[in-house]
Amino acid sequence: MNKKILVFILFFLILIVGVVFYWNKQQEELIEVNKNLPEKIKVTKTLAGKYKIENQIDNYSFIAPEKWGGIKYLEYINEEKNKGYIVSTIEMEGKTQETRYIMINKFKNNYQVSDLKSWANKAFEDFGISHDFKIHQLKNKETVVTRENPDLINMDVYFFQENGDVYSIMGGSPKFIEEIITNGKW
Repeated sequence: MNKKILVFILFFLILIVGVVFYWNKQQEELIEVNKNLPEKIKVTKTLAGKYKIENQIDNYSFIAPEKWGGIKYLEYINEEKNKGYIVSTIEMEGKTQETRYIMINKFKNNYQVSDLKSWANKAFEDFGISHDFKIHQLKNKETVVTRENPDLINMDVYFFQENGDVYSIMGGSPKFIEEIITNGKW
């Protein structure tokens, strides 16, 4: 057999083993993150290597910030009731970056919200949380924002509304929050 063909076959086999090893490592990571989640909540990895969080219970999905380098932790809390609010929550943490924590709340609405800023003010007052809300436009989505809230460990909180549902996203990085809001399917 020709020496060049043998080298090519050997190179090709090493490449296949490397790809299989890499793919297996990625699957182990996803299995670990997904192991305690409900069946309809999952973290997947796109072909581009981005981490996608799919919440089929509350009907939304989004891509985690790339700078997080993956998902370290994700927890789902379904329909927690507190002070008249019914909220489903995803709490997650990325693997790297100082500001890698995000909490996403979907408020289950049995009421109409015509003024999001007033609604957010009332919600914070109901829980005794200080706030100074501002209207902030993100592409084609209006948000109500309080920044570096001392009652919330200096985290930012963004409220927005989509298809009649109210969402809040809390985290330490406005950039990451805005990335999740604008790239998500709500």
